[in-house]
Amino acid sequence: MEDHRIDDLLGKYWEGETSLQEEQLLHQYFTSGSVREEHEAFVPLFQFFSHAREDEMEAEIKIPVEEKKEARTRSLRSLNWIIGVAASLALLLGVFFSSRNDNTLTQEEFVYEDTYDSPELAYEEFKKAMYMVSSKMNKGMSTAASTLEKMEPLDEILN
Repeated sequence: MEDHRIDDLLGKYWEGETSLQEEQLLHQYFTSGSVREEHEAFVPLFQFFSHAREDEMEAEIKIPVEEKKEARTRSLRSLNWIIGVAASLALLLGVFFSSRNDNTLTQEEFVYEDTYDSPELAYEEFKKAMYMVSSKMNKGMSTAASTLEKMEPLDEILN
């Protein structure tokens, strides 16, 4: 067989694109005994395939078949039905008792007490809280800005 033909078939074989006839040609070539020196490394592989075809199993594999258990299936179905009925009853009882003990709150119960006696003092405390939030936000923004500056060279590389 032509040497370049074997090289082409080997290339197709490694890519998984050979037909059965082309693979038979390769097997014939590599088991013929007259293989070129550059192809000697592949001889054991193709000899293995030839020997593997001849191997037979020593014993038959038997898969155990389980018998159907209809009685158990029926009991599980009835159990599911019972669980469904019990869940429905529990839900109905829960709705009944929660609506029965409905305590409506009056407007007096919603009245709350002020934390501060004067509006000026409350405003000052509010300003302090907002300054603290503002400082934390500014610190976070500056950290984010410095991180973004560090990322600019990476952005230039990627784009």
